[in-house]
Amino acid sequence: MTSGVIGVVDRAPHPEAARLFLDWYIGVPGQAMMPRTVKNYSARADVPPPPGGIPISGFKLITPDDWDAFLKTHAQFVREWDRLTGIR
Repeated sequence: MTSGVIGVVDRAPHPEAARLFLDWYIGVPGQAMMPRTVKNYSARADVPPPPGGIPISGFKLITPDDWDAFLKTHAQFVREWDRLTGIR
């Protein structure tokens, strides 16, 4: 997953049009377009996954419950992540 930033810039020439686009984009119609066109998942639970994909609810998330403990074991976490993903 990656995060993305979307918003209306200061002094936009048509700020209301930008806000309408944002309403569409973060709503079901805009988010449903993403899996169909670029095969990205939506964070919305009411949007289906990309064709052939499993729902996000079926993913096993690997996130720390205790951030202080995570920071203390970060190097170990990276080694395990690399082993699981085959990145390094």
